Formats: sequence, C-alpha cells, structure tokens
Amino acid sequence: MTSTPTQTPLIVKIAKHLPQVEKVFLAAFILGMILRILHLDSTVLSVSLLGLGVTYFLFGFRPIDIPEQENEKFGFAELLGLMIVPKVLWLSSAISALGIAFYNFDFGNEGYKQMLLIGGLIIGIGTLLLVIFMISGVRHIRLVILSPLLVFFTCKFV
Repeated sequence: MTSTPTQTPLIVKIAKHLPQVEKVFLAAFILGMILRILHLDSTVLSVSLLGLGVTYFLFGFRPIDIPEQENEKFGFAELLGLMIVPKVLWLSSAISALGIAFYNFDFGNEGYKQMLLIGGLIIGIGTLLLVIFMISGVRHIRLVILSPLLVFFTCKFV
C-alpha cells in the first residue's frame, strides 16, 4: 500500500517567511517616519503600514508551536493565553496598522478613528490579559511575542 504525501498548508509555507517580511516593513516604516518628519514624503510610510497590516493579519493565522512534554495537559487558561489572545492581538494590530495607513492617506472621512479605537482597545485588553497570565504562571506564555510598536502609535493617534 502506498501512502500519498500530504501537502503542507499554504499558511505554514508563508509563516516561515513572515518574520523577515515584518522586519522589511518595519524598516520601511522607520524610513517612512523619517521622511514624514522631514516633510519629504508620506507614501513610504503608508505603504509600509499597509504591508504591516497584511503581515500582522497573516500572523494571526500562523500555527503556534508549543513544546509539549509527556503527560502535560493544557487547561482553559493556556488555551486562552497561548492561542486565542495572541491571534486576536495580531488581528487587532492589523486593524490598527490599516487605520493609521488610512489616516495617512487622508481619504476625507474619519473611518480610521473607529479602526484605531477598536484596535487600540483590543490591544490594551489583550495586553492586560497577557500580563495577568504571566503573573498567574501560565506555562509557555513567554512564547507569545507581539510587536509593541503599533501599541505606541495606536495610543498616539487615538
């Protein structure tokens, strides 16, 4: 009997390259901020924020590798702290990045404010939950690493 090789899901293939893509867009973001401060150009900033939004959105669907030990059981706190909250934080970071990009594009409406309000509130609540999980001693919580850069800029624009 021959076994058919299983295909790797697309998100797993993409997830390998997401940290490098994020670094490229963060470098472009820093360059865009410098150009905006010097009043030269804001296109680089807006495009980098759009790229960060897409990257953070894809981070939300990335599988999380948690090292399992034999006979280790995970409860609701581990499920919430290691799986649900980080994914929600990645998605809210994407919403915030796109909100800031829409603010920079200046479309003439104020829809970016709702995006920043929703993204900022969820980032704040999620960060508070992660701190509570760290204090309460949830196992493997240190594996959850999020980009704190958008938290600062979300608070600045809200």
